[in-house]
Amino acid sequence: MGSVFSTAGSKALLSLKTIPNWNQSLHVIGITIASTGLAGFIAAVTEFVDPIKDFDPPSRSTKNKCIIGWLKPISAYIFPALIEEIIWRGILSPNPSITTVSTGVMWGWAMGVCMVHVCVHPVAGYTVWPRGKIVFNDYRFLLLATIALGGTTASYIVSGGSVWCAALTHWIPVALWRDFFGGEAKLLKESSSTTDMAETDDDNDINGDNNNNDDNSNNNGAITTPSIHINEEMKISDSSGGTNNDNDKNDNNPTTPYICINEETREKTQ
Repeated sequence: MGSVFSTAGSKALLSLKTIPNWNQSLHVIGITIASTGLAGFIAAVTEFVDPIKDFDPPSRSTKNKCIIGWLKPISAYIFPALIEEIIWRGILSPNPSITTVSTGVMWGWAMGVCMVHVCVHPVAGYTVWPRGKIVFNDYRFLLLATIALGGTTASYIVSGGSVWCAALTHWIPVALWRDFFGGEAKLLKESSSTTDMAETDDDNDINGDNNNNDDNSNNNGAITTPSIHINEEMKISDSSGGTNNDNDKNDNNPTTPYICINEETREKTQ
């Protein structure tokens, strides 16, 4: 295990100490321009970025009109660019200055590491970087990441294994998208939208439980009350008798009230 860390440290240090010559630097600049331009074109065509509506440089913000406002895009060169390039290119990819494999194997190895790097983004969205979950799982973002990180891999190899050059190719598209074309706002917006949707679902569940409890309370609150009906019934004798007999019978059979008590359930109105 100690030898693994020792080798990783040696490769990282070598990639930091490697400085490209003039011709290598020109190749790196060309790769950076090409990969950034291609990524920007794809972003606009797929509507991942609107070049007009989304353009929002740090200088537009009233609180960022001094040099402090530009520190964030500048700091992107350190993280994520340089830190990630030390890991993914400096340590995990073959260094052209010391590799013993063929050129084809070296490029295949480096591009394989690049694809793993791209695939790590969705995983990070589900684990250590939840605010990027929606964006990192967007196929357009993954396509753009493949283009940008493919460019960093090419810069690393043509520069002789310099992570400084790889970080430059990594930094430009990241800083442009995140700090000039609303990438940071997109991450925050979609993260808050997911949180709001989850809170809304929780509120609906709580309200549904409360309504069920209210219904149960109403049912339990139903009471049984007796109702009293007073009816009058008159006993009338056979009409074949005389009038006097009828009158006598009527006198002898007065109207008598009787009481019927019925039980009916009266439920409370909700």
